[in-house]
Amino acid sequence: RIRIPDFISVAAVLLIVAGVMWPVLDGVRQRSIDVACANNMRRLALSFSDYSADNNGSMPMAMAGPMGTWDTVKNVINLKPLVDQGYCEAGHLNCPGHHLHSDAESAGAPSYSYRWFTPQGAAHWNGPRVTIILGDLNPLIDAARQGWPAPPLSVSVNHGGRGQNVLASDGQTIWLTDPVIGRGDNIWMPDNADSLTPGSLPVDGDDVFLAH
Repeated sequence: RIRIPDFISVAAVLLIVAGVMWPVLDGVRQRSIDVACANNMRRLALSFSDYSADNNGSMPMAMAGPMGTWDTVKNVINLKPLVDQGYCEAGHLNCPGHHLHSDAESAGAPSYSYRWFTPQGAAHWNGPRVTIILGDLNPLIDAARQGWPAPPLSVSVNHGGRGQNVLASDGQTIWLTDPVIGRGDNIWMPDNADSLTPGSLPVDGDDVFLAH
């Protein structure tokens, strides 16, 4: 029969093994999410390429032109043509890690943020100027909509606070550990801003601002 000291010893060994294996398994799961997210963006790169080829080089735009601001308009509506016209499936617009870090209301919505285009910054797919057009969810916008400020250098919730994937207009998928690109351009908010405020828009055609 099993004695209490033996039972305690076995339980202690199992706890030690679990303590060692849990970080390993969690790391494997996180890497799997990162890879799946990057694969989604590579699939979207093909969608952007096909859409652009069929639309004189332009990027998807559901509205007639830029209307409103990030706090009055959901920018991801401009990705609808990709799904509605069969260039991709709705699931390709979602990071697999988003549901792990989101509430029920936002779990079914697209979990990528799309570049806010302006008349001066209507980037073209695979054009001469390479720029960021898509990325993991902008955490500053989610925080602002929930009524609290987030630090400007926050990272997307999609990957548990470790960083974010972004898609460039040449089809390259890039992993960023912070939201700053180029010469100090924070992709979460317009240039020359200390925080994300209602009504703010990109300052010019080179200013990358990802919104959802």
